[in-house]
Amino acid sequence: MRIIREKGLAPLISTNLRNVLFAQSRSDILMISGELPKLTTQQLDELVHFHQKQDELAARYDYNPVYKLPLHAVETSKGILFFSDTKMGREGLKSFYQQLSGNYFWVHGEPGPVRQYNVNCLSDDICPLVDACYRKNPQSGKGEYDFDNAVFSKEAFRDRKQWKLAFETDMEPSASEFLRLNEFAGCPASRNNADISKLLYLMENGFKRDIINDPDFGYRNVFQEYVTRIDDCINGQSSGPDLSDVLDDMRWKAKNILLTDFDVRGHRTLERTLNDRSVPFLINGTDAGEAMRQALLEGKWIYCPQISKSMPDLHFLHAEKTCNRVMAYTKSPVNKTVYQEKNGKIIPYVPALKKVSKTKRNNSLKM
Repeated sequence: MRIIREKGLAPLISTNLRNVLFAQSRSDILMISGELPKLTTQQLDELVHFHQKQDELAARYDYNPVYKLPLHAVETSKGILFFSDTKMGREGLKSFYQQLSGNYFWVHGEPGPVRQYNVNCLSDDICPLVDACYRKNPQSGKGEYDFDNAVFSKEAFRDRKQWKLAFETDMEPSASEFLRLNEFAGCPASRNNADISKLLYLMENGFKRDIINDPDFGYRNVFQEYVTRIDDCINGQSSGPDLSDVLDDMRWKAKNILLTDFDVRGHRTLERTLNDRSVPFLINGTDAGEAMRQALLEGKWIYCPQISKSMPDLHFLHAEKTCNRVMAYTKSPVNKTVYQEKNGKIIPYVPALKKVSKTKRNNSLKM
């Protein structure tokens, strides 16, 4: 540009760079002396859409045409999202993690794993996807993310082996994994999630003085007595249960609060699991119907021709409410009525009689 100004050179042709890019992206349009040829109605509509898209990108990046590296690729169970290292990209990434943290214990939340990679090269298959997944809802102000499986497929990126893993979580509904995610992303925990994570920690580990004495802990008063009881056990002043029994009692109380006051992914009561039709309850790969769910809730023993292809000997289901699980067995208890589902109805199960092959007895004397 400096040489052009100094020499006073006049351009031979003048062209619109966006039109050039549009023509280069197509095989049916050829520029003529820097100008577009006469376009069909469809081509003209696509040109207008291309210009609108470029206007949107220009405004989004403050008219800076260069992506700032590294890109941040976040892999989820639904697909991969790409964020630039620009202000907008960082805002989108922060909003994504804030939503991930906020929905961490939700029964419909991300099951994981979630991995973040640093991508130091911008290939042509990634370029159109950078920051394209993220839009801020003008009404709620919250970021919304678009997972198009055809576009954000996990296997669709040829340079993926060059990506560098920056963070990984299996999204296990535990206190340690929740806190690790928040620490990496710099997300503050909501009051509800903070209480859930504290209850999970007490349930998993038994005791932590800092948690029980935390003034923000919603169940501080419930567990305050255990501080005194444990101190008495440690100092040899307890005339009641020993330390292990006190810790077990505290774990039980934390678990009971978690099951009754919250509905946490991975820690649901059996009743909530079976009554929630929005969450599949699979038997041999098929979601259990209303009749089957109700029969299990009523404590019935249920016969199924096949429960699992990998374990063909299992045929009997029973809800064990003590452990909040539906268990599968090879045999049913003696003197227990067993049922089965037929055409959406629960009816008594009658085992098929085994055919006994009869052979004629040979009474001849064997020599």
